[in-house]
Amino acid sequence: MANQENQSVARRLALMLCGLLFIFILRVIGQILVACGWNPGFLPPMPEWQSGLLPYPWLLLSQILIIILYGKV
Repeated sequence: MANQENQSVARRLALMLCGLLFIFILRVIGQILVACGWNPGFLPPMPEWQSGLLPYPWLLLSQILIIILYGKV
């Protein structure tokens, strides 16, 4: 019985983590679209995406690495 409960909890957590990964991927795609010049009205301009701590190419690379590592886990 406890094993089934553990599997149920693990399944719910996995779904939640997949949902968060999906939201993060949407954010990265939106950021790429704005950086490439396609700026729909519902996305903020590029200066509002960045804190200025990292140049955008390094930020994008780190976000892609996060997505890859997260996906493998």
